[in-house]
Amino acid sequence: MSVVFIKLSHSTCVFLAITILSSTLLACQSSPPTTSSQQSNVKTGYTKIEVTRRSAPVIKSKDGVQDIPWTITQVKYKKALFFNQMPSLTLQSASQRITGSTGCNSIYGQYNINVSAKTLTLDGNAGHQTCNNALAQEADLMDALKRVSSFELQGKSTIKFYDANRQLLIQAEQR
Repeated sequence: MSVVFIKLSHSTCVFLAITILSSTLLACQSSPPTTSSQQSNVKTGYTKIEVTRRSAPVIKSKDGVQDIPWTITQVKYKKALFFNQMPSLTLQSASQRITGSTGCNSIYGQYNINVSAKTLTLDGNAGHQTCNNALAQEADLMDALKRVSSFELQGKSTIKFYDANRQLLIQAEQR
């Protein structure tokens, strides 16, 4: 549970009080008495609001491509190297977003996929941290991501990404 302090206007406080009161009455529950710390917060113009965070349900695609963390093992016929971590890629089906790592920097962006036609376009970017000797791999990986036009699954644990001429760009394994 997190506690957040927010400065609110008088009308916002009244609105929140009415909303909380009506919610309490609807739920037929009483709330605990106000503590001295809550009273002092009100005097200073701040209202203590308790926020409970609940994670949204994770939607998992069953196509064998999306929502799977892929560890990149090869980029443009070169073995992928570990820098801060191994390069990786995840296609998040719920948001059509790319996440991952170049081995040094975070990868983020968007994608479009047609699973039945095995076509894929990626629009990815990377952060700007520098890692010793990682620049060449990062440049190759980002170039390859922009050129991906199709993919192929090999078994349940390997995926290959190809350009428009069916040249292998990236190979990855399920983590």
